Amino acid sequence: MKLPSMRLMAFNAAAAIFFVGAVLSVFLDFLIPPQMPPCSPRYLATTGFALELDGRLLTAIDLQAAAAGRDRGVTENAVVERVSDAPARQALMVRLAHAGGSIGGLSFPWLPRSVKTLTAACLAYDVRLPADFDFGAGGTLPGMIGAADQTTLMSDGPDGFALPVQWGEHGSTAMQAKTRLETRLSIADFGGGRSGLPRGR
Repeated sequence: MKLPSMRLMAFNAAAAIFFVGAVLSVFLDFLIPPQMPPCSPRYLATTGFALELDGRLLTAIDLQAAAAGRDRGVTENAVVERVSDAPARQALMVRLAHAGGSIGGLSFPWLPRSVKTLTAACLAYDVRLPADFDFGAGGTLPGMIGAADQTTLMSDGPDGFALPVQWGEHGSTAMQAKTRLETRLSIADFGGGRSGLPRGR
């Protein structure tokens, strides 16, 4: 009986190692989904939302003035503070609930001049929740809008898009992509079902 050659045995061993590696890679991708790299390594030009001007922290009035009348809840629910245990030296604190049941949260547009002629953009920010944060029924985090606002996008307005990031009652995160092209509105949901917002960090 003739034994297989060393070359054939090496080839079979390499094929077996490749097969095991492929199966292991698929299994690990299933258990640990691949993470998209953050914005900074993928985009050379960056623009930051400044919370400080000439050494002075911005006030809610400053934020409201920059929004040119298109804000909601800024003066009631926004405070800029210095922080020491965060990626940035300043943070925008947002009050989500008031005693007495009045509405919390805020919204305002930010349109950096540099994005007006771009065909791609990436939004990144950090969120810190108190250790005892109650997710409630869910809410919305900052996202990107390529329209005057979501109202015009949902009505028969011009072409555009909206990508709001939402959280669910247990901290799971999801994105709802709304796009309007030639009067046709499409809505698609991404993510959800997985805890994405830890408390206390």
